[in-house]
Amino acid sequence: MPITISHPQKPPSWLPEWPTQAQVQEQYTLIIRNMAANLIASESKVRLFWNDTTLSATIGVHNNIWKLKEGIWDRTCSCKAPQHLCPHNYATCLLLFRVCYDQGWITPPSQRRQPKPQQTQTRRPVQQNIPFNINQDTSPGTVQKIEAEIDAKYSVT
Repeated sequence: MPITISHPQKPPSWLPEWPTQAQVQEQYTLIIRNMAANLIASESKVRLFWNDTTLSATIGVHNNIWKLKEGIWDRTCSCKAPQHLCPHNYATCLLLFRVCYDQGWITPPSQRRQPKPQQTQTRRPVQQNIPFNINQDTSPGTVQKIEAEIDAKYSVT
């Protein structure tokens, strides 16, 4: 279901100081980012508000506030989760980015021109001591089949 984001009509004055989407993303684990995406997907309407020092969002029953203090963004949320564990913090950022992209206030990362990385000719070293069956056809284009057995233990903490 499409989401309606109500927001002020002018971009926030602090937008040039706002971190990039990549910078925000690296502050949160994949689990928190997924939770934030699910929070947004479960809502039909959210509210963003900003002034000269504050970004706030109402997402469901929770109020999330980002406050700029001496060049640092302090985050609080009514869910009481620590800053880096609050999915509403990340959801607020996603919503702000969505509004800014839709309004043309900032360019989405996928539309920015990325400099081409320098091509390097570094190759991974080939391990020479792997036993091969030399009777198999190893000409280029031949598909080889490798069977492997892996023992793995998973734990959730």
